[in-house]
Amino acid sequence: MSITARKIVLKAGMKDKNKKAIFILQLSEGRLKIVKYVRHLNTQTRITGVSLLEAPSWQEIGPALAKEGFSSNEVKIALPRNQATCRFLKLPAKDPQELEKISGLQAGLYLPYPAEDLVTAYQLIQTDKHGFSMIVLTICHKNAIANYLDLFSDKAKHAQLSIILSSYGLCNLFYHLQPEENATVLLVDMDEQQAELVIVSRAKVIFSRSARIDKGLSGWGAALTTEITKTKDAFVKEGEGGQIGKIVILAAKDLRQEDIAKIGEEGGLPVEYLNYAERLHLKEAETSLCLKYSFAGLLGLAIKDLPDSLNILPGALKEAKLKLRRRKEMVVPALLISGIFFAFFLGMARNLENKKIYLQRLEKQLSGITGEAKPLEDIEKRFRIIADNSRKKDSPLAILYELHHIMPVHASLINLSYEEGRLVVLRGETTDINDVFNLVPAMEKSPAFARFNIKIRFATRRKTQSGEVIDFEIVCAR
Repeated sequence: MSITARKIVLKAGMKDKNKKAIFILQLSEGRLKIVKYVRHLNTQTRITGVSLLEAPSWQEIGPALAKEGFSSNEVKIALPRNQATCRFLKLPAKDPQELEKISGLQAGLYLPYPAEDLVTAYQLIQTDKHGFSMIVLTICHKNAIANYLDLFSDKAKHAQLSIILSSYGLCNLFYHLQPEENATVLLVDMDEQQAELVIVSRAKVIFSRSARIDKGLSGWGAALTTEITKTKDAFVKEGEGGQIGKIVILAAKDLRQEDIAKIGEEGGLPVEYLNYAERLHLKEAETSLCLKYSFAGLLGLAIKDLPDSLNILPGALKEAKLKLRRRKEMVVPALLISGIFFAFFLGMARNLENKKIYLQRLEKQLSGITGEAKPLEDIEKRFRIIADNSRKKDSPLAILYELHHIMPVHASLINLSYEEGRLVVLRGETTDINDVFNLVPAMEKSPAFARFNIKIRFATRRKTQSGEVIDFEIVCAR
């Protein structure tokens, strides 16, 4: 059975003697969902099982996986959207390592927890010619993934554990089934008591949120319509612009045709109903299961592998995985070096001149490795300084970030003087004197200025060719 250019063969219960199965799990609303598949070199995916375990305890999950054939297989976790926070950010970096570190520093600005209690992941949307990157940052508390890490701690040496937000699975699934879609689309996925609403464009997630909607209550279709409207409004407010072209509702049991029509009427957008289980040719029992409980995010993660940047793991575990991958990547160079040494000894047996030649080659390779390592060491040193400064609530980075958000529209910051822990002086200009008086209360409410006494030193008018301008100076002292 083929679906578009990439194939998914779904024959539950079939075994592949040459491939290990990969497990995708999600613990949501007290149920453990399991999708098991194997991936072939030609990108063909074979789904070998779709199952559900009602109300398992953490102690029951291990035996349940063993029953499904789990031993040392790779495991992916589809983290429910309601267990994470997502933000659209513009960061002054392009290098993946820099983006990883800066996004980690930004996490504390959005959740009221210490930075060491948060874990992050990000999706790169695009970069511009000025060196800035637009990303969607995923943040969650380490407690949200702690049980998964404990559950698979003894398998860490055998399986590459990945924890990825379910929104990215929905995106994968949609573009697999509709690869030619060019519009910005609002995807709606329903579970028993949760709705996940994801806005996608050009095969990337650009906005997402979750909402609690109980399908056991009458009128839940109207509640879904309300949440769709809220999502559209939040996207316009927090996103980077763009218009939503249509709404696509993934398979949901008991969603009536009149509810779908009402969603389109109130939202002012065309609405499509996508029964992904039928499109993927799942068996009748599995299709029924997917209509009642959402498996869309899990199946989407089986379709295509995602970049490491989307893996929501603590920094230490990410670093360990990176080292493991580097060791694997060094196997080929190691074999090459072994071959060089073998040739070297052969040459030495023949004549001393060959020995000098091979030595020079080895020294050249070593010098090249040293040259590549030094920039990485310099980057690490710079980030240590950035991290130390960012932990202070009144650091220059935090102050500039807050001013960017609270500065009135018509006011411009001309100069900022900073004396660590003692004094901040702002000089600027505006066309409206009220901007100056509104800026001070906004600064007083900001955590970045919490430890300062804020006063207006002066606000004077002057005339320019384009009109009257007000120069002002605000002093923040301790």
